[in-house]
Amino acid sequence: MKLLVWILSFGMCVYYAFGSGFYKQNMADSEVFVISLQQGNPPTNKLITENKMIKTNTYRQNQHNIMLVKNKDFIALIDTGFPHTREVLESKLKEQGLTPSDITHIIITHGHRDHVGGILDNNQQNIFKNATLLVEKKEYEFWMHSQDLQAKNALNSFSKKEFFTKDTPILESLQFKITPLQAFGHTPGHTMILLEDSKNSKLLFVADLLHVYDVQKDNPQIAIEYDMDKDEAIKTRQEVLRMLKETNMRFVGTHFPSSEPTTLTLDIQNTR
Repeated sequence: MKLLVWILSFGMCVYYAFGSGFYKQNMADSEVFVISLQQGNPPTNKLITENKMIKTNTYRQNQHNIMLVKNKDFIALIDTGFPHTREVLESKLKEQGLTPSDITHIIITHGHRDHVGGILDNNQQNIFKNATLLVEKKEYEFWMHSQDLQAKNALNSFSKKEFFTKDTPILESLQFKITPLQAFGHTPGHTMILLEDSKNSKLLFVADLLHVYDVQKDNPQIAIEYDMDKDEAIKTRQEVLRMLKETNMRFVGTHFPSSEPTTLTLDIQNTR
């Protein structure tokens, strides 16, 4: 794949941006990938706003991003995409010399079908047969009591499961760690994933904090129909965007115009 944008090196971190649908970053002893499984129009018609201009305007197309982390101690996949993108996922893994059986951990940010849909094959068998499921406990329990059989069956298909309830590392090596951060509202246990290395380089996967990036990054008070608790989702979005602006932390989400992480400015006018 042709290198389209840039390569920058800062100490132990090297960044590679390959077009808009693939990104790689070396973080100490780990390789971190942001991989898009499909591209499509952002769901502006699902935004909850009286502003008809926002609903009808044309915005940049969304990638549908997942993340992959390769470390000598583990190979972790963060979310799995839709059922119909499972073959794309397997192809993307193959490009990195991997099969689903090589994945040691599946980290699920939440149970919506575009995040758990790549777990089961057409025969409802888990393709990640050697992986341990890592998921927020409240999120798992919610889907176990839901009528959504796809989420229930997918999450319940793992023979090995580990649940987290606090913002403490769930996977780590000597130089790298993965930490879930609570971002409730979109779903009861919606979780962001913080990747951090020993050089204090950080990358935050915000999952479904934003669905229409060009609108919600400046208007976090605009919810979307998919938010289960809209008031809590708005509060979470405001708090996280404020933090991102104040820290200038690099971040990327599932529904983003690119697979390349970005930063926000220190202007917090719209997140007060």
